[in-house]
Amino acid sequence: MLPRFNALMINMAGLDGVESGNRDYQLAARYRKSLMEWFSELDKLGKRIKIQPPGTPTINRLHSALHLSIITYLQTHMFTLQLMPKLRTNAPPPAATPEVLAARAQLPVLREQRALVVGYLDDARRRRRLEDAAALKESVDELDVEIAMLEEAAHPPI
Repeated sequence: MLPRFNALMINMAGLDGVESGNRDYQLAARYRKSLMEWFSELDKLGKRIKIQPPGTPTINRLHSALHLSIITYLQTHMFTLQLMPKLRTNAPPPAATPEVLAARAQLPVLREQRALVVGYLDDARRRRRLEDAAALKESVDELDVEIAMLEEAAHPPI
């Protein structure tokens, strides 16, 4: 399903906006919804693998490697889900500078990254890994600052 979704995104890439009745758009929206549900399930499974009770060092390394592979896969493939073209409206779109467009494109990625780091932070706190929790808290704070700056850049005063 992901390759079909990506092919639809490539076909619609050059469009400024699409009508809500566009067949490709409707199909891509259905694919996107299904993929988001599957990715959510995969993320939950990865977290369940990570919190399995400790076993032998080999099993622990296997669990960590599986969890890391799942995270890497999700980070790699979830980006394309954010590329859905905007629906066309009757009002003329405001002119946006390339900096504003870049900031708007980066915001969802940083928000998703923040959500993942917060999940890791909660996991570290549950496991009483205080050093890891402190480093992850610092990362969340840095992401918050970056998100605030990008939100400011993405929505300049008119």
